Amino acid sequence: MLKFASSESVLLKLPEGVRGDVRIAFKEFRRNGAACTAVIINDTTYRVVCREDSNALVVKDGADLLRVKMGLECVEMERCEEDVAEMVPEIRLDTIDDEKHYLPRDRLEIHHPMSETEHKKLVKKLQLIKISKKGKEYVGRVEQKLLLDVLLLTRSLLISNMELKREFEEIFPRELFQIVENYVENEKVNQDALNKDIITLLKKTSASEQEFIRSMKINGMNMGRQAG
Repeated sequence: MLKFASSESVLLKLPEGVRGDVRIAFKEFRRNGAACTAVIINDTTYRVVCREDSNALVVKDGADLLRVKMGLECVEMERCEEDVAEMVPEIRLDTIDDEKHYLPRDRLEIHHPMSETEHKKLVKKLQLIKISKKGKEYVGRVEQKLLLDVLLLTRSLLISNMELKREFEEIFPRELFQIVENYVENEKVNQDALNKDIITLLKKTSASEQEFIRSMKINGMNMGRQAG
């Protein structure tokens, strides 16, 4: 409960399952042109809404009864990953180190507030890369053809048992190695996940089924691994 005066308070109902000591941070954001408020509780972001019974609530504080000036509750934050992906600009090889071609992270969170944990998960899922310039963080989305080249090179280096990071950065800028790190589990690259995403990208970048099959054969991919 947040008190504004000795006889009035704001009541924030926490989500089910939240127990013990919690870390709370409020953020403002915009949705459909309107100003909204989000609350980050531990590592999860919620949208704050006003309860329907807001003006009828009374709570006990020790021996006193306090009238609730505003009753608030947390609802699940709806975040469309496709909307985030569309908002983040595509990065080409020749723009990889130029922040003007990226989206500032703070601008992204004006529309999509999130905790640090949620941000890391989203960056990994959408295959985004990050750069920092003068203490400011930017995010970008690697174009599909370049992303495919990155994954194919990674697969080739793994097959050749070469020193992955050093050999990779002799061919591509080090910023792109962030993509490779998305596949690392227990200090090893998950080659099944890597192959699955390569096949998905080969499908997306092929103009026809015949071209897709040809690309699979050229890159030595097993047709039995085709992603759905």
